[in-house]
Amino acid sequence: MEYRRRYFDPQAPAAQQKARGMSPDSDNEDAAAPRYVYSDRIIIAVNVALATKRPLLIAGPPGSGKSTLARHVATVNGWRYLQQVVTSRTQAEDLLYRMDALQRLNDAQLTGRDLLPDFAYLDPGVLWWAFDRESAARRGASIKEVEALGDRYPVPRNPSTGADTEDVVVLIDEIDKAEPDVPNDLLEPLDRGSFAVRGRSDPVTKQGQVLMIITTNGERELPPAFYRRCVLLTLGEIDSARLLEIATLHFGTEHRSLHQMIADWFMSSATHARQKALRQPSTAEYLDTIRACQHLAADTGDGLTMSASTVWQEVARLALWKHDDRFDLGAQGSTPGGGGSSA
Repeated sequence: MEYRRRYFDPQAPAAQQKARGMSPDSDNEDAAAPRYVYSDRIIIAVNVALATKRPLLIAGPPGSGKSTLARHVATVNGWRYLQQVVTSRTQAEDLLYRMDALQRLNDAQLTGRDLLPDFAYLDPGVLWWAFDRESAARRGASIKEVEALGDRYPVPRNPSTGADTEDVVVLIDEIDKAEPDVPNDLLEPLDRGSFAVRGRSDPVTKQGQVLMIITTNGERELPPAFYRRCVLLTLGEIDSARLLEIATLHFGTEHRSLHQMIADWFMSSATHARQKALRQPSTAEYLDTIRACQHLAADTGDGLTMSASTVWQEVARLALWKHDDRFDLGAQGSTPGGGGSSA
């Protein structure tokens, strides 16, 4: 079956232009659009989530690119981007709004000052900003109510980044860190695309397209009802070929043999970690190892001189392996030659 319509296509020329960002060899990656290597399966999953208007639940180990995918989809589509990292203290209401009770108490204790209306102490959450940013900026109050306060009205900070549009990608990161009732409490606003605010007559309702991307590291089983309402994408173990694709996207092809050597170390580390029931290395740590080697190795003009293999294995242990078990990183992969290897 071929696509009749694609809601998301990172290979389209316009999308590639948006996501191009900086040159691959730039050091200042934070200032650019994120980079991402897509598989057909990932592209289909994003399109299914957009077509069904369901959240995209992404499962996979830490560092497998779950969070980066959300930001990249927003960049490709030219949408706003919002994110909320979940902790063990996060409640579902935190994603909708909170009442700043501490500020209200402080104001109540100040003599000679009238207490602000209750709406002025609302703190809009990420879903409020995603569903209706204009309403969030007014905390659900009418324009007349806000104007009546004048300079006393504390304007909330808009956490959105990216384009000026009502369409938005929302990342709810590591939902499995929260208590079990949090995913269930999100079912109603996710299903209806709206939620009520205490003390306000009008509900907050989606004004544009909202792609909800929710990630889980699998630390806690999620409720079956939550799974039923999501499109599920599982990112499995990565192979050497995909690592090289990712390295090329970030660093170009000039030092491809270095990328391959560290990819071999990555695969060796992952195998050893599984055997020892230890945490496996992540894609982010693979890129950090390449970056460290490229900055620390001698550049002869013809390439990087990788001498003294024990030195580079130590760099890899610090940036990639990070366990006390000091196994030979090169035992199952390639290592620099005794007299040095260039990449």
